[in-house]
Amino acid sequence: PAFHRLWSCITFAVAQSVAQTQLVEAAQQALKTMPPAARPAHVALPPCRNLWQEYGDGLLWGGCSVIHLLGQRHCLEVFDGLQHLLFVDRASAPPGSTAVLEQEGPDVGEGGPLVAPIAGAFAEGKPVPAEHMLRPLLHTAVRISDLSRSMFAALEAMYPAPQVAPPPLAPNLIQAVVAPVATTAGPH
Repeated sequence: PAFHRLWSCITFAVAQSVAQTQLVEAAQQALKTMPPAARPAHVALPPCRNLWQEYGDGLLWGGCSVIHLLGQRHCLEVFDGLQHLLFVDRASAPPGSTAVLEQEGPDVGEGGPLVAPIAGAFAEGKPVPAEHMLRPLLHTAVRISDLSRSMFAALEAMYPAPQVAPPPLAPNLIQAVVAPVATTAGPH
């Protein structure tokens, strides 16, 4: 059973819902800063709650506990989608500049770093730049990663992880690729 894959999808969904909530809050702040005549009429932002607000840290505790007891922590650390996003963000920053994650945080309060770009995009009738949409997701990914590490450390202190051999990554590639070719390639 590869619960670590399912858990990676769940944490990605949690991070996306948190990021979406932060973007909606920033957009609401942006609309408040604009004069009424300049506000776009087509923008309606309903109040939204994210999965973290609904379930709190209990969701992470439950998932980390199952991962720990199944002995799949290493698999999760290697194949986690949020960790991959963080790695790509750090690796893709041009030399001399900072990664999106190292820029200002996802503060959506009055005058927060997300409010001005969203207000500017709304005023010009353009979409919000992708880097501003990615920032809350990356900051949430770091938060989930840090909390997961703390939870795994607490679980390890209480219950040593079972010694489980990691599953094989792929079947024997030579057998999987060469065998079908050898059987179909008869004499010509």
